[in-house]
Amino acid sequence: AQCLVGSEMCKETVIYVPEKKVQDRIALLIAMINKDIDLQTQKLDKLIKQRKALQQYLLTGIVRV
Repeated sequence: AQCLVGSEMCKETVIYVPEKKVQDRIALLIAMINKDIDLQTQKLDKLIKQRKALQQYLLTGIVRV
């Protein structure tokens, strides 16, 4: 069963679209957040690699605690 939206409902629906200046600010914030996520992901990957290396050193006895 499909639920179709009638044209009358579409005519009555109000959709808020922010001004271009606000849209640009939102886009900039999202881009900054994405960049931060990428940097944090890189840091996490580096820490995971370091942990794996340390585990290997401990396992082989190269490093002792």
